[in-house]
Amino acid sequence: MNQLKLKAVMFYTFLFMVSSVNSQETISVEYHKSLKDSGKKPVTTLIFSDNVAYLSSNDSPVKEYIDYNINAVVTIIKYEGKFYKTVEKFESLPQPEFTDDRQKILNYNCKKAVFKAFSNTIEVWYTTRAKAKGSLYKDYLPPNALVLKIVVNGNQRLIATAIKPVKGFQSFYPFKQAALINKPRLRELQIKSRYVRVRVFNKEVVNFDPKLKPGRLTEVNKTYRCSKGTVILKKIKLPEIAKKGASAFLTLTNWSNGDAYDRTGSVFTISGKKEKTVLEAFEKGVEVLPVFKAKDGKTYQGIASAKEYEVPVELMRFFTSFGVSYFNDKRPINNYKWRDSVVYKQEITQLVPDDRDEMWIGVFIGNYDKGGHKVSLELDFYPPWNPDDPVTEKYINPLFSTVNILEMSGQNYGRLFKTDTLRTTFT
Repeated sequence: MNQLKLKAVMFYTFLFMVSSVNSQETISVEYHKSLKDSGKKPVTTLIFSDNVAYLSSNDSPVKEYIDYNINAVVTIIKYEGKFYKTVEKFESLPQPEFTDDRQKILNYNCKKAVFKAFSNTIEVWYTTRAKAKGSLYKDYLPPNALVLKIVVNGNQRLIATAIKPVKGFQSFYPFKQAALINKPRLRELQIKSRYVRVRVFNKEVVNFDPKLKPGRLTEVNKTYRCSKGTVILKKIKLPEIAKKGASAFLTLTNWSNGDAYDRTGSVFTISGKKEKTVLEAFEKGVEVLPVFKAKDGKTYQGIASAKEYEVPVELMRFFTSFGVSYFNDKRPINNYKWRDSVVYKQEITQLVPDDRDEMWIGVFIGNYDKGGHKVSLELDFYPPWNPDDPVTEKYINPLFSTVNILEMSGQNYGRLFKTDTLRTTFT
């Protein structure tokens, strides 16, 4: 008889456990800036499901959770196709000062706790009676409670206006897939996730090598060395954001690889809207370029756009520093540290086409040195302030380019302006 009773108790205990698991609800908590706004769309929403508070929208690049299964605040970011996470245990979070103040919110008798952080005062009203738990301010978290009101520095506030069950909630919590990182690394990834970075060149050599032979320029994402090595060139894929009103910035980093002098440098692109461009000259020589004959009898190749020819679009002009990096140990100075590299940055938004998927990028450094220079180049695309604004159509029509990027192939310096003027006709 005792064994039967024991089996019956175990059976009913099992039923109770199954019933408890099956009865777990997904709860939504809606917050507004004030009670009078409760008829409008909520400012933000907390979802509580399977003992986890979801604090972020589905389209947020950084997702925040309060996981009561492990008693920790979890932040997950997806960057370049991989998930990363930070995990902060509850005991490591700021600890509150509890008060005797009380306030009724949504029929809950709420207690008040006060947090201090970075000269800010965060007041929260919370209840431990609700089915849900969590706080929109994940670091300011009374234990095992649902925060229904938050006031920051006495004025900025959020208040819960509705608590209701949710059906069909599709949870997304890739905790196991995410690699663990620390908070400084997370902050770095948060900044980088706000824009799209296209790495074009990484410490590529730009030098003088007369043995280099021109070849066909056809492939995407391949670095070509042209004009005896003094030009590096690559066709890149433009990110989709480039067509949606993004701001574009170019960053070039330069190191000497043996050349001790300051040199003229140019970052350029080639639109290819006309039949002839410098691409053909890189492959076949400067002889294919149209010629301007100056009053002094000298000829200048490819410096002005013509009916069938279009000059490159210069994105940035720069000058290399005297032997930076390579010669740093040649002239030591007490209490002075020579820089490892020189960085040049410029906005090029108006010069990046928004009507194509690909773009040629080239870097020219005029030098006759075997070691030459090394350069890294990246393009950063920042989203517009208002993504819903219409994108302004760009019109880019280069007229002149007197930087002789094909110098080592025989293109003359643009020294014509002492006696001459350039003219071109354009529509």
